[in-house]
Amino acid sequence: MSHYLSFLGVGSTDCPALAQAPPSPWELSEGTFWLGTATVFLLQSETVNNPFTPDRLIRMGLGHSIGDFPMPKLAITAAAFAALAIAAPATAAVTISSTPGSATYTGPTPTYNFDSGRPANVTGGAVVTGTTSSHAQPLGSTGGYFSVGPADGSPGNIDLSSFGQIFNLTFIWGSVDAYNTLQLIGASNNVLYTFTGADVFNPANGNQTAAGTNPLVQILLTGADVTAVRGLRLSSTQNAFELDNLAVNAVPEPATWALMLMGFGAVGYSMRRGRRATPRLSALA
Repeated sequence: MSHYLSFLGVGSTDCPALAQAPPSPWELSEGTFWLGTATVFLLQSETVNNPFTPDRLIRMGLGHSIGDFPMPKLAITAAAFAALAIAAPATAAVTISSTPGSATYTGPTPTYNFDSGRPANVTGGAVVTGTTSSHAQPLGSTGGYFSVGPADGSPGNIDLSSFGQIFNLTFIWGSVDAYNTLQLIGASNNVLYTFTGADVFNPANGNQTAAGTNPLVQILLTGADVTAVRGLRLSSTQNAFELDNLAVNAVPEPATWALMLMGFGAVGYSMRRGRRATPRLSALA
């Protein structure tokens, strides 16, 4: 699944949501870049786990072609957008996406893998191993995992308040069922967002061995939600909701830093050049 990131505009983490064709796409081997009517700039990275690399370029123009956009103006515009991206809080948003699981775990290094028992920040539910009539080992999970349901206890809570900010969460959701519920919790124990198994995979039928019903799930946080989300609450009206290999990312995405650095780097370039020149975009260092 492709992952999109936008600044000061409208973007999506899902390709179908970008159904409206761009006015003049610029095809590159690494992706498609364009300037839409509502989007200031948009970049594509091939997967969530494939960060922004030097050969991904940025197209900016505000109605001008690249060749018609003078470098000083481009540099100032880039710097202004980068500064605004830092100074102006983005609209809060949470996006959930998933990729099919596999027998060998391929996600980011887990913050909590439950192999050493129950972490101190986890309450309710049960940390279990193996497969029984009450719970099933998620595909790709080894050792312990977190299980919530009538037999193991429901709800289960994972306190994440020790993290000052959270940009994304990744975990294995085992044998997804429509009656599994995941809630993102705020500082006052208030519910900020609610997702069910049906939001992750359809049909959410609890298949214990299929890759689709044992997906690697990622939750992306933006804007105020980066600091507002303080925990997870898992509940299930039937056995069971299984979770493992929870990775908490408290660092901005590499693409975000790359865009900011690009803007400030462009300022330095424009200060070095005292004349207008036709821009030549090259790979970021």
